[in-house]
Amino acid sequence: MENQQLKNQKLYSEVFLIGDWKWRILIFPKGNNVKQLSVYLEVVDASDLPFLWTRYAEFSLTVVNQLNSNKSITKGSNFLL
Repeated sequence: MENQQLKNQKLYSEVFLIGDWKWRILIFPKGNNVKQLSVYLEVVDASDLPFLWTRYAEFSLTVVNQLNSNKSITKGSNFLL
């Protein structure tokens, strides 16, 4: 049986600053309504930002397989936050 605690676990990176805005990486090790790793770029304290605040973000995230670098994955995206 799968460990329920790990299934529902969220992990956050340390907060970092880009363009005067605070960001962090959000990770679901067992997926977010899927059966695979889910990784997101998240604005910190979004509820404290001005009404209708938006930013265009272009980024890529890399998951490094330390045992076999050929299995490392990089995904890029861009969207309006």
